[in-house]
Amino acid sequence: MMSEQYLKQLIKSIREKSKIIIFVFGFLLVVIFAFCLLFSTLSSKTSSGKITLEAASTQIGFEETESASTINNNFKKNDRVGDATYTVQSGDSLWSIAQENYSDPFVWQEIYELNKDIIGDNPNLIFPSTELRLPNL
Repeated sequence: MMSEQYLKQLIKSIREKSKIIIFVFGFLLVVIFAFCLLFSTLSSKTSSGKITLEAASTQIGFEETESASTINNNFKKNDRVGDATYTVQSGDSLWSIAQENYSDPFVWQEIYELNKDIIGDNPNLIFPSTELRLPNL
């Protein structure tokens, strides 16, 4: 038969080992999360801002005859440092332009404020071929 002392030691040993196992798993989860966050941050900073043909093919109004270079010509740098322009395409909205160029759709308000004189009082009404100034964020 097992003694009471032996059972108490066995239970204590199991508790100590389970604490170590939980700590190790928790630490591994934190490390994995940190690497994923670091990788996503680095990959977004190294983006050239160009639209790939695969990404463009998912956009409404994309025709197969268009090329990635045609689409990328919509986004160009001006001669002045920090200024960028975007030529509005059919189906664009300030929300989609902000998402496409800044990966943050809420930047649409800053785009609107910068171009209020061109757009007018209604930020939902933008027209194709309009050249918008994009803020340098």
